[in-house]
Amino acid sequence: MSKRRASQLLRDALRALDAGQPARAIEACNAALELNPLDADAFALRGGAHEERKKLDEAIADYSSALQLRPGTGEVHYNRGFARLKKGETAGALRDFTAALKSKTLRDDPDLLLARARCQLELGKTTPARKDATRLVVVLEKEHVRLAREHAGLPARAARSFFAPLLGRLAEAKRLLTTIERAR
Repeated sequence: MSKRRASQLLRDALRALDAGQPARAIEACNAALELNPLDADAFALRGGAHEERKKLDEAIADYSSALQLRPGTGEVHYNRGFARLKKGETAGALRDFTAALKSKTLRDDPDLLLARARCQLELGKTTPARKDATRLVVVLEKEHVRLAREHAGLPARAARSFFAPLLGRLAEAKRLLTTIERAR
């Protein structure tokens, strides 16, 4: 019964977080953790709620607890990395982004590649930064080609609007690559 109740509390926490109510999400996660103190999902979700409230130390602590219970979880490394980056902990963020990129689902995540490349550049690691930025450009170009094929019949105005965010990210990645080249 307590396992089912803990699951319900986590669903409640997710709904609260989606509704922009991180304090309510934290309460639901706390209740779930009282029922199951070894629930990695509850720690990860509570970490996200703390991050929403800009309580980065608490977020990082919860993400770390989730990773102790379930090591190697790419999404939690991703979240903890961005929380660390917000705190200015570039080296820690870089370690988390590197761990997150080992996950099959995140291996080619553009946000992750961009963040790791920027961390490496900030830390003076221009060769790995260049490698990530180049990989990012390739990932985004492939995505552009894939989407262009899928949406070949779009009218010109709709196509410009549809592709603008992707092309903006591609331009950003190319600017980063140029910045890295100049730093070498």
